[in-house]
Amino acid sequence: MSEKTFKIVGNDMSDGYHTFDELYEHRVLLYLLWLVEEKGRGQKRDVYWVKDHFPDWDLVATNIGNQQISYHVPISYRDVLQKHFVQRESLDHVWDGHTSADVADRMRDRIRSY
Repeated sequence: MSEKTFKIVGNDMSDGYHTFDELYEHRVLLYLLWLVEEKGRGQKRDVYWVKDHFPDWDLVATNIGNQQISYHVPISYRDVLQKHFVQRESLDHVWDGHTSADVADRMRDRIRSY
């Protein structure tokens, strides 16, 4: 693997191929697309979201298998959340305490289980 060189592009960090903001936007879109596509195919998946979890960000949670994952999604996608998913006042009563590392591990394990 070649050595990465990072630089500032505008107000964003780039690896010479993508900016941090671009990659984050792709992550948001992939997550939402996956959830909406599954719903469209009739998959029974509980998806919950919490408004204003952080300033300008909502929280979207679901399960893969029997393990929870969640991501923050910019409020600019709230129309998608309102159209497709159940809004909750809080996820405190169902949040299993997962971390970002747990989410990656859970997805990695699930992918390898197929």
